[in-house]
Amino acid sequence: MLTRAVGEWTARCEELEEQVKRVRAEGRAEAQAEFAKGLQDAELRVMRARSTMRQAEEERAKAEALLAQAQEELARRRREAERDAARE
Repeated sequence: MLTRAVGEWTARCEELEEQVKRVRAEGRAEAQAEFAKGLQDAELRVMRARSTMRQAEEERAKAEALLAQAQEELARRRREAERDAARE
């Protein structure tokens, strides 16, 4: 979901960059400032989305590590329980 949002915002940034270039060519300072602001806002959203994606990836890695630990602990306890049952 975030990957798609980053892609969409990146595409929007590119569109806004093209609009800024066209406006500059037309010499409309007011519209140029408006489009430049839109571009800046879009770039900020992309940066925030990328940051959020990095955080999500880090949290996923932590969760996967915890899951692996839990699975290892479960396997260890099962082996212990089987050994104990075999002794009885």
